[in-house]
Amino acid sequence: MASGSSSARTGPVSPRGPGSSIPDRPLSPLDLSEDAAQQISSPPAPPPPIDDPLVNGIKTLFDPTIRQTTEKLVLVHKSQLALSDELERLISQLQTYLENSEPPSIRPTVVKLAQTSKRLAAVNVALQNIQQRLNKLFLQLSKNRAS
Repeated sequence: MASGSSSARTGPVSPRGPGSSIPDRPLSPLDLSEDAAQQISSPPAPPPPIDDPLVNGIKTLFDPTIRQTTEKLVLVHKSQLALSDELERLISQLQTYLENSEPPSIRPTVVKLAQTSKRLAAVNVALQNIQQRLNKLFLQLSKNRAS
């Protein structure tokens, strides 16, 4: 450990400078320092040449794939940062909305629905009683006509 770095960090460290347009937030696994992102996006310095044809063949085979994968990972990282910023913006808007708005009162509507439900049940009972009486009358009329 280097001297002077023995003290523990007390808060999140931001790789962004004071004039950065990116807001400070706690670091996540997706956060890279500017230097690290630059190193990933720029091709590395070529290693010293090796005379082994097998090594050169494998290197030639894998170099385009590794370069393409690295480029795609950088793009994914950037899109994840943009998504994270957008989620933070939406969360702050929702917080503002929740703080400034009162939820509608649904109690009166629930009371009206309960009363209507009771009335409907009473009407259904009355209709069942009327239907039973009509069935009895129809049965008696059928017996009278048959005799």
